[in-house]
Amino acid sequence: MRWTRTVLVALVVGWTLACAGVVEGDLTLDGAPFSATSCASGAPQGFVGVDLLDDSGRKLRLETGADGQAFVRLFESGLSAAEELGTCGPMSLTEQNSEINGVKNVMGDAELSCSGAHTLAGHVHYENCH
Repeated sequence: MRWTRTVLVALVVGWTLACAGVVEGDLTLDGAPFSATSCASGAPQGFVGVDLLDDSGRKLRLETGADGQAFVRLFESGLSAAEELGTCGPMSLTEQNSEINGVKNVMGDAELSCSGAHTLAGHVHYENCH
C-alpha cells in the first residue's frame, strides 16, 4: 500500500510539473524588464491568445489577429480595466495536445515592439499555457 501511494504521488507531481506553463524571453515594458512567470490561454476568457503574468500581478494580454499580429493590452496589478498598447508585432499561437476541462494548452512566440502611453519591446516564447 505504501509503495502504491509513493508511485501515485510521484506521478501526480510529475504530471503537474510537466504541465506547468513556461515563459521565456526578454520583454521590456517602459524600459524595465517584464519578467513573466506564468501564462494562460485566452480561451476561457473568450479571446484567441495568451495572458502573460508577472510576480507583481501585472498582465500582458496578447490577442492574435487573423493577420498574425499581436494586439496587446496591459492590466496593472489589481485593476480589471486594461490599457491598450495596440498592434505590437507578429505572434504565433498553436494548440497543444494536452487539454484540461475542455481547454487546450497553447504555445507560441511573439516579437513585440510598440510605443505610446507605454513602450513594449522584445521577444517571448510561451508553452503549456492553460
